[in-house]
Amino acid sequence: MTGSTRYPPATDASRVASDRVADVVMMLTPLELDAAQSSIRSTMLSFAAAHPDALERTCPPGHFTG
Repeated sequence: MTGSTRYPPATDASRVASDRVADVVMMLTPLELDAAQSSIRSTMLSFAAAHPDALERTCPPGHFTG
């Protein structure tokens, strides 16, 4: 999908706060992205795999926010 990424609407029940890194992976994996966005997703997925605390502000290299 080029130009814009389609995310579930904010009212979608699947869009809830989570404390599980696996939920980040689950949300990112199925997206249809262009090459540039796909590269960013790969970086994000690698970060999630390397940092089980990737949702915590105490994660030294950074963290995901939602």
